[in-house]
Amino acid sequence: MATEALDTRTDAMRQRVAKGWKLEMRGKQGTEGRAEALPEMLEELTAEFQQQMHKLQYALGLLELTLEGPSQDLRSYRQRFESNVCALVWNAVDETFTSIVRSYFLAKLTAFGDAFQRAHGLEDAASFETDAVKGDALMGREWCEEMKCVSDSMRTLGLGALMEEQYGTVANQVLLQEVSSYAKDNVEMQVLKVTKQWIQGVALPFFQVFVSSGEEITFWRSRLDYKMYRAVGETREASFFDIVIDYPESMGAVEDLKACLKMAHRHSQIVATATRIFANRLLHAGAATSDILQTYISTIRVLQIIDPEGQLLHAIGAPICAYLRTRKDTIRCIVTMMTDDTPSEDGLPSLLEELASTGNEGGESEGKEEAYAAEEDRGSTWTPAQVTNASTYGTALSTFSDRVTLPKDTVGFLIGIYGSKDLFVGEYRVMLAEKLLAKEDYDIEREVRTIELLKLRFGESALHNCEVMLKDFGDSKRIDSYIKSETDSNLGFSSHEYLDSVILSECFWPGLQGEEVKLPQDIETELNLYASKYGTLKAPRKLVWKHHLGVVNLDVEVGGSKISVRVSPPQAALLLAFREQKIWDIDALSSKLGSTPSNIRRWAMVWINSGVLQETRATNNSMVFKVCDTLTEDHGGEMDAIDADGGGVSSMEEQLAQEMAVYESYIIGMLTNFDSLPLERIHNMLKMFVVEPQYDKTSEQLASFLGKLVTEDKLIMEGTSYRRVSK
Repeated sequence: MATEALDTRTDAMRQRVAKGWKLEMRGKQGTEGRAEALPEMLEELTAEFQQQMHKLQYALGLLELTLEGPSQDLRSYRQRFESNVCALVWNAVDETFTSIVRSYFLAKLTAFGDAFQRAHGLEDAASFETDAVKGDALMGREWCEEMKCVSDSMRTLGLGALMEEQYGTVANQVLLQEVSSYAKDNVEMQVLKVTKQWIQGVALPFFQVFVSSGEEITFWRSRLDYKMYRAVGETREASFFDIVIDYPESMGAVEDLKACLKMAHRHSQIVATATRIFANRLLHAGAATSDILQTYISTIRVLQIIDPEGQLLHAIGAPICAYLRTRKDTIRCIVTMMTDDTPSEDGLPSLLEELASTGNEGGESEGKEEAYAAEEDRGSTWTPAQVTNASTYGTALSTFSDRVTLPKDTVGFLIGIYGSKDLFVGEYRVMLAEKLLAKEDYDIEREVRTIELLKLRFGESALHNCEVMLKDFGDSKRIDSYIKSETDSNLGFSSHEYLDSVILSECFWPGLQGEEVKLPQDIETELNLYASKYGTLKAPRKLVWKHHLGVVNLDVEVGGSKISVRVSPPQAALLLAFREQKIWDIDALSSKLGSTPSNIRRWAMVWINSGVLQETRATNNSMVFKVCDTLTEDHGGEMDAIDADGGGVSSMEEQLAQEMAVYESYIIGMLTNFDSLPLERIHNMLKMFVVEPQYDKTSEQLASFLGKLVTEDKLIMEGTSYRRVSK
């Protein structure tokens, strides 16, 4: 009897479930339309379930009376009936029903969020506690009762797990939409703040409509918080390049990343994403070295906020440093940035200001840049140390903090690209020489201040030569003033004193390159008179003029039009030759100025481009220069041609080539006695046996010089070894 009653009630529920799934939603179009019918269908199924359960209990009650007492077997039939009904319902669930449930909760959560926005505004959500926003007050009692009914019906029918899965999916979906809407193309807003407000003011009160347990609310709060940190982290990681470029305006996004890395442990993900983005958008031939360095500086400042321990900066910055070492102008760009005292447009301190504020700490970190560069060179070939702070770092990133202390400031990281301070001091010495030689007065106040700041970082001994160069300028000013004060009209100096001199201590200045030139006779006379006066004042010293160095200011008049130009002495000497005649053949002009035709044409291009001279061909096809009759409309005003003619100072590469040339005979001698030698063997032998001049070069500098000898067909490289060319 009991089994028959159970089968009858189960069969009735099977038919009702089939009817509810297949027939109840006829006339409803689309998922959204069917979602509207979901509460009614669930209510009817629940009512049928309760009716069949009541009939089963009635039948079982009659059996208990017949058996004169309750039976444990009869009670199990109730549980079997509930299990059968749940199995029937689960068996009827398909993807269509799942999507209907999902659409239902999505529509309800969206409506709840819109109502909250209208009532309070998301910006006020942080002021609400979870239980302070009541669903019935916001949406009405009928709306809340419907949600509660749907929740109870699904739990009764054994669909509680499906319901939790779907409204969890919906909450995550809306959360991602909220994050995307605020974070897309916006690195200034702190998205975590507004997303937390959405969770506090919308998501959790929505759950409270149909979830009464405090433990469940706590569970959903934790789950949504984790999803929030992960979603915001992924969004901010994808826009990491823009965050770096827009810093400090992107401070909101920086704070987002810092919190997400701490809570969601996404360190390895941001390293992979940032490395890929920089490789695609920054580290290529189309990007200027100065732009790459500026981006690296912003990256340093951003990552020092996100990860003060420096592990992310080491991992993300290593490829940038490796690429910068392949650029020839990296050192010059770094030195230019370090000595530029122009105020920054973004309000951040310049590198020179950073030197001023942290210079006293520079001595404490002496040697750290070299050690940091050595670790950078090792790259990913070494095994990282295990991170012990598991609460902060969920994965073991490449770290070397247990062996090397990171630089404290941006300048330290820039020096760490190469590790050697000598490279930066040498490049600054060249740049200082170029800047001083291009001056028209003796004002060196800015240079003195820069030297004092650099001494705090690099030490006084490293910048001794630069101090002597500045001292030369001070001495030159005093000597020049004395000579002019002692000069009368018989010595040939005019009253306006057009000649200023800079007297250099040649041993302390970098190599001064350039082609010598014969100056006009009247100027030579003035220079000789000046030198004679100097010889009298500083006997037994004497002046040796460097005619190719210096600055000449000329006012040139052509056809009634004037142009003011700032040129080098060779360029001025070439134009002054046209005082004697209006047309010059290039060979004749070359003979007069004592230089090569190629130099003559290079110097003449300045005047050709300014419209003063014209280049033509003679009947014998030789090149001829002549003075133009008038200046064209696009010429005139002022012009500076100093940079176009070069600075007159040997670059670091040229100086290195000259210094390395001394060791060429030693290298050739080694490879004469040995068939072939690898780079390290040659390097060690030079350090061991060459004492005059002392060999103090790095293996990288030696490799560059050996490569030059290979291109000159003096050596042959076979694998990793070098051998002499057989003759």
